[in-house]
Amino acid sequence: GTDGAAAVVLEIDSPGGLAIATRQVVEQLAEMGTVKTYALIKGEAGGGAAIIALATDAIYFAPGAAIGSVGEEEIEWRGSNDALPAPLVDKTYADFGDVFKQGVVAKKRDGVLIDGMIDPAIEVRVGGEILSEADDVLTIDAKSPIAAGKAASIEELQQALGISAAVLPMPYAAEPPGEPLEQD
Repeated sequence: GTDGAAAVVLEIDSPGGLAIATRQVVEQLAEMGTVKTYALIKGEAGGGAAIIALATDAIYFAPGAAIGSVGEEEIEWRGSNDALPAPLVDKTYADFGDVFKQGVVAKKRDGVLIDGMIDPAIEVRVGGEILSEADDVLTIDAKSPIAAGKAASIEELQQALGISAAVLPMPYAAEPPGEPLEQD
């Protein structure tokens, strides 16, 4: 848990994950109360990783890092979908749009960001600034008004925020059970 923690920093470099796993993380972030949550985008944050970043209190970017739209959700694993529990194959990011919006709005961000992540056909305008035109992929980087700042590492972010943290290993929970992917 976060008992006694002043802050939680999520270091993100992920193409995304399953919608159901994204929902679980967004809900956990919303339940953290007064604990400040930060995302440090180290490379890419696509799909569910982008939505998770938007559900934190502040987003920082390493050089060249960006977050982007969810696109079409694909489950990358080898095996039959019959072996997966129904919630893993029947749910998409759009199915959880309202839950994701609640998490983002709770962090004082515009819910249109979730709309734009899920549906590239809409224009995304925040605070009078167009972040993406209709039919463009929504991409957010360190130059975006949503960005809180830049940091190349967790240590640099901790120093900028004046916090100390214990770094805990986090298992990758967004991959469904099944045969592991072959390495090339």
